[in-house]
Amino acid sequence: MGLGVRAAANDLNLCFIPVTCEPYDIALSADALGAARPLITTLRDPTVQASISELGGYDLEPAGRMETLSDKASHSSRFPDPFE
Repeated sequence: MGLGVRAAANDLNLCFIPVTCEPYDIALSADALGAARPLITTLRDPTVQASISELGGYDLEPAGRMETLSDKASHSSRFPDPFE
């Protein structure tokens, strides 16, 4: 399944059967966080989240969450949020 597939099926009055869920992450270096601020702010906006929820099929709980990745790819911890 990709972004917007359920919404497209709904718009065309088609039956939609989800096969799997796919998480999407964006990885940025620490010096790129300033440029990403508008995106992170938008993902956390309740009005934007409500609009996305209306499309159906999206888990917005992790939207805008930031994590630090260590040298070991399997380990991550909460990143101090510069926007809070």
